[in-house]
Amino acid sequence: MRLGIVGGALQGTEVCYLAREAGLHTLIIDRNPLAPALDLADEAAILDVTKDPYAAKRLLESCDAIIPANEDQEALDAIVDICKGMSASLIFDPQAYAKTSSKIETNSVMKKAGIPMPGEWPGCGYPVIVKPSRGSGSHGVSRAADDRSMAEAVRFARRYDDEIVVQEFVSGPSISLEVIGKGDISIPLQTTQVILDEHYDCKMVLAPCMQVIHDDMAFMEMGRTLGKDVGLQGIMDIEAIVHNGVSKVLELDARFPSQTPSAVYHSTTMNMIGMLFEWYVRDREPTVHEKGERQAIYEHIRVRQGRLESFGEDMMSGCTHLRRARGFHGADVALTDIDSSPDDWRATLITTGKNLESTFMKRDRVLSSIMDQYHLDGRYDSVPKEEMS
Repeated sequence: MRLGIVGGALQGTEVCYLAREAGLHTLIIDRNPLAPALDLADEAAILDVTKDPYAAKRLLESCDAIIPANEDQEALDAIVDICKGMSASLIFDPQAYAKTSSKIETNSVMKKAGIPMPGEWPGCGYPVIVKPSRGSGSHGVSRAADDRSMAEAVRFARRYDDEIVVQEFVSGPSISLEVIGKGDISIPLQTTQVILDEHYDCKMVLAPCMQVIHDDMAFMEMGRTLGKDVGLQGIMDIEAIVHNGVSKVLELDARFPSQTPSAVYHSTTMNMIGMLFEWYVRDREPTVHEKGERQAIYEHIRVRQGRLESFGEDMMSGCTHLRRARGFHGADVALTDIDSSPDDWRATLITTGKNLESTFMKRDRVLSSIMDQYHLDGRYDSVPKEEMS
């Protein structure tokens, strides 16, 4: 069975890795000849779907399903048009994506549904988080504690979108939840904990989130509610902060996410690409495992200038020629560009174990092995500024 993936950056890397794990033949299309995921796929084509839709359609017609792995609206519109009249299943929900791509509109949906959220500006007071209304990840996101830093944060956010969102800065662990949906059915999967770097970019995922005290059943029910409210046909992820035991939802994104699906897969064996393929191609509702079978730690590292660095996933966007390496320095698996340069390389490491303590011990041995082999004499672990004070 063949899966067409349009986009070879971070989302495409996630989709391609999971598709290969699910036993699917993968075709990636990207206009960037240096896109990170290209070498992970069975086939790759350098092509701009917005400029040559007919060539893209010829390639994709041989696929059983097609999934966009990008957030370029022009490209997404082109993919939807290309797939019209094709027998392949399009695993993408343009209506839900349009609704959730605007944080302003998403906040309105959540407010109407009674979902707990951070307080609104100006009633919430300082400190606040300022972010562009459109776009995912940490791009354009910053914290403001006074009028001066607020002005700087607004200018920064508006580099990415004219519309911005200002909300109460809520302290606490960050969690994430994927929901898959079809028809009137929305199925929440496993809650994960997201560890952030100094730019509020995800540098590590823990699956399951063993150290977070919150009402997971209530969070799962929020997932079902929001999936139905946006009319989900495909997948979305929900990001929240747990504050005083309450999961306050920050945003929704109805597109295939990166990072957390692989962590969930290695924890529970639930492969979200395989599940969506079964549901949308074979019309079989997927089976959900309610409890994690293993603890998984998913993280990004970089080796350069004699030290090992831990940063968020944006660091991985500069990779070329990624390869999958099982047993990499004792990790279960790594996606790495180490072959590009032994003096400056990056890797996504996935380590699993029976519980959180033993898995962190195993992970520490992996990092020590890397430091010993490459004669590294320093480590830098990026954390949000408020955690350094």
